Parts: sequence; structure tokens; C-alpha cells
Amino acid sequence: MFAKVGDVLNYQEVYNKLSDDLVNALNNFFSSLKLTKSFRARVTQKLSNKKYKVYYKKREYSVWSDFILEVDDMVWVCVPNGDWDSLYVQTSKNVGNKINTMKNYEFKEDGIYLNGIKIT
Repeated sequence: MFAKVGDVLNYQEVYNKLSDDLVNALNNFFSSLKLTKSFRARVTQKLSNKKYKVYYKKREYSVWSDFILEVDDMVWVCVPNGDWDSLYVQTSKNVGNKINTMKNYEFKEDGIYLNGIKIT
């Protein structure tokens, strides 16, 4: 199995074999982990009310979202526990801008006002 020089083992060969086995064992271990990951992607298409296509690393993926998104919105997508069939949108920079428009609304006892004008 190992080359002997006289009656002495070649320790460099033993070390190389041990380190190769350790690297293989660690690679097998890490590849079996189901880690949650996130990535930033661009919305390319709206499929339905909650389903979208996003573009990431030269590929398109289907994702679901509770946010109302538009084409070209940049979003953060989550890969829960390494399950690439269950992608969902965590957040979107543009969603924050859309929510900020609510600052123009006032909610009073007699109705809702937009920029000081009663709308309901």
C-alpha cells in the first residue's frame, strides 16, 4: 500500500493519502448540508399574482412573492434549506419605495385623506 524505503515508511506518501481522504470526507459532508441561502436577482416576468420569474447567474428561476413586483425590480431571493424548488422573495428595494407612498395618506375617524383631500 505504501512505499517503503528500506524498512521505513514514506511518511510524505502517508501524509498525502491522509490529507486526500480528509478533503474527500469534508467535501462529502458539506455537500450533504441543506443550508439556507440568499441571492440578489432581477424580476424578468410576472407569471401570476404571486409567481414571478427572476434572472440570476445566466438562469431564470420561478419564485413566489407576497410583494407586488414589476419587471426589472431587484429582489433578494431565499433558497430555504437548499430547496431550489421552493424559492421565495425575501425583500425588494422597490417595495420599500412603494410603501413610503403611504405617507401621503391620513387615516381619520371620518375617512381616509390623500394629500389633505378626503377620498373615502
